[in-house]
Order: sequence, then C-alpha cells, then structure tokens
Amino acid sequence: MDHPAHGTRHARRSPGPGRQPAVRPGALGALAAAGLALLGGCGGEQGTPTGPPPTGSGTVAIRLVSPNGPEGAALLEVDAAPVRSVTPDDDVVLSKAAGDRMRIVLVRATAGELRARLTLAETSAELHATVVQVADSLDALRPDLSGYRVEVGP
Repeated sequence: MDHPAHGTRHARRSPGPGRQPAVRPGALGALAAAGLALLGGCGGEQGTPTGPPPTGSGTVAIRLVSPNGPEGAALLEVDAAPVRSVTPDDDVVLSKAAGDRMRIVLVRATAGELRARLTLAETSAELHATVVQVADSLDALRPDLSGYRVEVGP
C-alpha cells in the first residue's frame, strides 16, 4: 500500500489458502510498537557513517549487525535524501521519510538476520544509519543497544 501520508508497507509474501500469515502473531505487537514509533518524530542522533560510499546511483543492502545473534524486529533510521525506495529481504518492511531522515522497520516471521535493499538516487555521499530499537526472538525490546550497528554493502 502506498500512501504519501502513511509511508510505504511492503510484504514479501502472502499466506495464500491454508497457509499461516507471514508475520508470527507475537511480532504483530512489536510491529505495532515500531510502526507507532515510525510515524512519530524522527529526532535523535545523526548516526555514524556505516561504510565507504558506493559510487553512482543504484541499490545497496543494509543489514543489522547484532551482538545477540538472530533478532525478531528492528527500527532503523537512515539519511532520507538519497533513498528512492526500500524493498524487503525479510518478511515485512515499513518505511517513512520525515524531513532528512527515514525510519525503516524490519520484521521477520522467525528470528534471523534483518536486512533490506535501498534504491538510492545518489550514492556518492556516506549513508548514516542509526539503530533506534530492536526486538528479540520473543518480541521483547532490547534494553541495551550497545554493540548494534547497521552495515551497508553491495
């Protein structure tokens, strides 16, 4: 669903007849909380450069690096200016730009690596990313985000 006032939601797969939903029931609470944060203000730290800048326009991958292993969901903030679209590598991705920042929610049906692909108009500048919130495999928010970072690559 694309709606300028509500951001963009991408689902990787639909359940189909006789299949379970792509998002586990407990993740809906984490997703709802992250979604509310997504629609909230985008203030906070600027973040740190997450890697050398790629050259030209194109697609880059972002990946949450966790000191705790597989995770259930994450809320990230990135520079909005170069981002043209966000596509999921995981089950569900929500994104919303506000000013010069974009919030991205990544949710997995089962805990694992959280990642997505960003299509960038211009990739010559460093992409700054900040980890805002992380939910573990049981959908509990991590109280300490020390050691978490966002990796940007091809």
